[in-house]
Amino acid sequence: MNKVHASKTVEAGGVAPALTELVRKTHTLKDGTCIDKRAEAYVKAAESLALERSESATATGETASATSTQQLNAAYIEMATNTKGRVYGLGSLQYVDAEPKESPAASLCRSVGVDGRLTTVEGVVTGLKDDFSGLKQSIDLLLRMNGVDPVMHQPIPRESGASAPSPHSDSSRELNQHSPTH
Repeated sequence: MNKVHASKTVEAGGVAPALTELVRKTHTLKDGTCIDKRAEAYVKAAESLALERSESATATGETASATSTQQLNAAYIEMATNTKGRVYGLGSLQYVDAEPKESPAASLCRSVGVDGRLTTVEGVVTGLKDDFSGLKQSIDLLLRMNGVDPVMHQPIPRESGASAPSPHSDSSRELNQHSPTH
């Protein structure tokens, strides 16, 4: 299972594949026939549960497109965990991140939770970068309108013999007319 996990991670560009994909890969023959009917049943049940949760999240107004890897992993762990806390079909992979006094299912659930929070944080950071970029462009425009070079923060030398006024000089005159004088 660890070799399959490593090869699937490499194929996906360094992103760990869903547990359902790993179980499907390790429990089917090359011609596509399933060796283990129990594993196949768990995979199908987990996929339908994840799809159902994704659709219900979309219906309640949350932003959820397709079933994510985290949703598939959480659903598979929920469906395939036995009474002893072992997850069927994962073999030694379920013990990779397990703490000594923690069941493999609890460890996998913790990992899924951390992955979900990390994905949320990455989305927030991307949004903040976009907001910051827009803010920087606005500040640069305001600096240029007021005759300041946005890179050097020095006054822009004005040409005294300019025949036509620039559009920026008109708008900066309007800004200066509406601003209070000190």
